[in-house]
Amino acid sequence: YDGSGSVLESTSVQIMDVYNTSNQAEYAALVWGMECAVRYNIKSLLVKGDSELVIGQMNGYKNVKSERIKPMYKQAKYLEESSFRRVRYEHIYRGENSAADQLANEGSNCYADEQKHLSEAEY
Repeated sequence: YDGSGSVLESTSVQIMDVYNTSNQAEYAALVWGMECAVRYNIKSLLVKGDSELVIGQMNGYKNVKSERIKPMYKQAKYLEESSFRRVRYEHIYRGENSAADQLANEGSNCYADEQKHLSEAEY
């Protein structure tokens, strides 16, 4: 968000098949969103996410213990520190995140050959 009302939305469902865990997919979605914000020259960013782990880690409330997560956490922190004047992370409950919740449910209820793959996803 840059004050003009611009909003970027992403869901980790579209990239789930590339990563082994939902936490990896959540971080990949975060990094993707941050990279998009950089391309749009957004300098003040409000990140809303329903992953308590990711939001807690990015806010410094939770330690990053997973070796799988550390590289993506470091990439997100690098983007935060090098590309933005201010980044705020806010946890929202899944019920308050209806668009992502709907896509997550669709992704978890369909068969593997029916799932959207990253290469086919449109952003």
